[in-house]
Amino acid sequence: MPIYFPGPAGVGKTAFALALAEAINGIDHLSDMGEYKSSKKSSWFTHPDIHVFIPMPTSAKIEELRNRLELLSKDPYEIIGFSQRPSLDDDSSKNLQAFYPIDYFRNDIRPVTKLKPNEGNRVVVILTQVETMRKEAANTFLKLLEEPSDRLMFILTTESYESLLPTITSRCQHIPLGALRDKEVEQGLIEVDGFTAR
Repeated sequence: MPIYFPGPAGVGKTAFALALAEAINGIDHLSDMGEYKSSKKSSWFTHPDIHVFIPMPTSAKIEELRNRLELLSKDPYEIIGFSQRPSLDDDSSKNLQAFYPIDYFRNDIRPVTKLKPNEGNRVVVILTQVETMRKEAANTFLKLLEEPSDRLMFILTTESYESLLPTITSRCQHIPLGALRDKEVEQGLIEVDGFTAR
């Protein structure tokens, strides 16, 4: 069953999706897999069975997507979205409308869903900001969900749960993510990062 992470901007939906994809395929990188590590790959970025897609402007090339995903591989909290960061080279304020057009879905996303796992347990397809999926792409995606493969897993993230077709969300396992309280952040900084309490 596809997994769906709704939640506000900045709560770590993409980082959580990447960590889950790695765990599914036994990669010891974003989380400590211990004895359950089964992959020799160093991260999701180098694993042939994990595919990450973000909304793209129609003018963008697939190489630009790769450059953004490479940044994400170095820091799972990096801002890589075309709408939020139109250029990786400068602080350009040019607003780019990024979405999942039907051609992007047909030419880049759908072919990946037909693959069989190469090294991992499943082919994992992560689609971020799925609320930007255009109607035609959403209908095509719905057809994929209606013909599920047991070796394929979708992980979806969104800031706007209400924007998706109910027929899509009803086929997904929902795991809502929320912001941490100040006390939880403080506790994490002390216990995980080794900061001292004031």
